Amino acid sequence: MENEPSRLVTIWNQLGIIYSHLNQIDEAQKCYEELLQIKQKYLDKDDPALATTYNNIGTIYHNQGNSQLALEHFQRALSIHLANPESNYEYIAAEYSNIAAIFIDQGNLQEAFQCQQRSLDIYWKYLPSNHSYLAQSYYALAMSLYALGGYDEMFEYMQKALSIDKQSLPPNHPQTQFHEENMKAVVQRMVERIATGSIIIDDS
Repeated sequence: MENEPSRLVTIWNQLGIIYSHLNQIDEAQKCYEELLQIKQKYLDKDDPALATTYNNIGTIYHNQGNSQLALEHFQRALSIHLANPESNYEYIAAEYSNIAAIFIDQGNLQEAFQCQQRSLDIYWKYLPSNHSYLAQSYYALAMSLYALGGYDEMFEYMQKALSIDKQSLPPNHPQTQFHEENMKAVVQRMVERIATGSIIIDDS
C-alpha cells in the first residue's frame, strides 16, 4: 500500500477506535466504513488486514441490534481468516464465537452451539488447558447449551469455566466474578422455572 493510503488507513482506524471507546458508535461506524473502502481499493479481497475491519464493523452492527448485517460482516472476516493459512488461531476462534452470539440473537440455537464448539476446539488445540480464554469459551458454550435446554452439560461447562478461572486468574478477577454471578443467576432462573413447571426434572 502506498504511503498516502497507508497514512489514511492509520488515521481512520485510530479515529474508529477512539469513537468506539467514547461509545460514539455511529461516528465509529463512519470511520470504519471509510477505512474499509480504502483497504478494498488497495488490497486483495482476501487480505487479512480486511478481516479486522469487517470484524469491527460487524461488532458495531451487533451493538446497534442489526444482527443480519453483523452476521454478514463476521462471516466475511471468518472466510478471509480461513483462506489464509498464516491467520492467527485466536482470530478464527473469536470469529466463530462472534457468529455464535449472532445466531443466539436470531434464535438459531443449534448453529450457535456448533460455532461455539468450533471456537472451543480451536482454543483446545493451541492453548494450555488452564488458559483463561478456555474459561471464556466454556462459559459461552454453557450459555448455548442453556438456550438449547442441555442443562446437565451446561453446568458441567460452567464449572469447568470457573475451575480454570480460579487456576489462571488472580483472586477476585472480574472474569471470575462475572462467571460466578451469572452461574448463580442461571441457577435462580432454573429454580423459578422448575417451580412454575416450565422445566420438568426427569428423576428416572
